[in-house]
Amino acid sequence: MAYIPFGRHAASIILGGAGDDQLLGIPILHKKCFFVLAFVLSAFYGIRGIAIEMHIFKRDDTWFKNDDTWNKWELWLVQYSHGFIYNFVGSLAGWIALYMLSYQLFVCAGPCHPLGWSALGLAVLALLGITGKLPETVQGFIISIGKTVESLTGKVAKG
Repeated sequence: MAYIPFGRHAASIILGGAGDDQLLGIPILHKKCFFVLAFVLSAFYGIRGIAIEMHIFKRDDTWFKNDDTWNKWELWLVQYSHGFIYNFVGSLAGWIALYMLSYQLFVCAGPCHPLGWSALGLAVLALLGITGKLPETVQGFIISIGKTVESLTGKVAKG
């Protein structure tokens, strides 16, 4: 059987179906292995988020000073679980974007279906998510929108 890198038959090759475990003679990762890897590495970034929140909470220059008014369950519910979910979901979104991008590249792409802007968007999302920078990027983007609106409304009110 000849392996086709692009087209309908590539779906079973890339996604690991029907006993095909090679692409152009090179063994590939089965999709279950991919998602296990994605889940494990996303959990790592989630645990990293907890560590970041613990470090921030120990500092005295934050708005929620460590003044022993927080119970342990409040810390875990309010601060630490948020850090885990925030970073876990950000990383998992990057892995899902990488999976969708690989599907576009190896299954859908070809002369009839050229790659478009969505592939670039998926590539950026995958890069930011897998490296753990997606939550920071989203947060910075939201803050910049708020500052832009603030500066525009301040200029309109003064003018």
